[in-house]
Amino acid sequence: MKDSPIKISVIIITWNELDLVDRCLHSFYSDFDFNSHEIVLVDNGSSDGTDELILKKYPSVTYLKLSKNIGVGPARNRAIIASRGEFIMTLDNDALLECDFSTVAASIESSFKSEERLGVMGFRLCYPDGTYQYNGRTFPGLLQPLVSRVAVLQKVSILRRLIDNHLRKDLGNESSGLHEVDYVLGANQIFRKKDVVHVGMYDDAIFFGPEDLEFCWRLKEYLGRVNMINLSLSIVHDYQRRTTKLNLILLKHLFSYYRTWAKMRFARF
Repeated sequence: MKDSPIKISVIIITWNELDLVDRCLHSFYSDFDFNSHEIVLVDNGSSDGTDELILKKYPSVTYLKLSKNIGVGPARNRAIIASRGEFIMTLDNDALLECDFSTVAASIESSFKSEERLGVMGFRLCYPDGTYQYNGRTFPGLLQPLVSRVAVLQKVSILRRLIDNHLRKDLGNESSGLHEVDYVLGANQIFRKKDVVHVGMYDDAIFFGPEDLEFCWRLKEYLGRVNMINLSLSIVHDYQRRTTKLNLILLKHLFSYYRTWAKMRFARF
């Protein structure tokens, strides 16, 4: 008997965060329809027993164990290659689905059916207290990375407005529906796998952000897709921001950001 086609491939990346990935999978694994969908987990070389956890508690997950941490974008690309779904749905390991996955799947299918030009969609991301994270945004400029990390600069009204516009603070008053944005955060992005054939996967040269922004830009720039935030369904995202302190990850992030900015500003394929 021929296997039924896979509709949605949920891809998750983890690295030495056993408790987080356990909590994430536990939130939707029990009601997940593995006949119609799949979960692909890429482990960036964890040494905390993640492999044993998956084997014991989540045996239906497609588990890809890498020998070292190759970064977020490259790891997601490994998952995309291994995936079989019509749609790809990224989900950070610090996220929680508080509704049946069937509801998520129905919303994805109806959204892409109603909006034929839809490129990347993301559901509303909220902190555990319900506060909206503004994950549907406008493309940033040169100053956003600096202003967003230096609190005193945010007290300057013109710079505060710059950040508010980037974060699309106006959407904070909306409670439902699809709304056009420039890009959505990689913690939850949904897109057609066939679009990857035309524009490529995430930029392998980006270790930790902004691979999400760059990918959305290519779909919009070269395929004429419209990226949107779906505020009708919420995902709890216990945001683990790793680029606030001066360290190697921050330096890699800033280098990749300005490389991406230059590409968006000047480059042509």
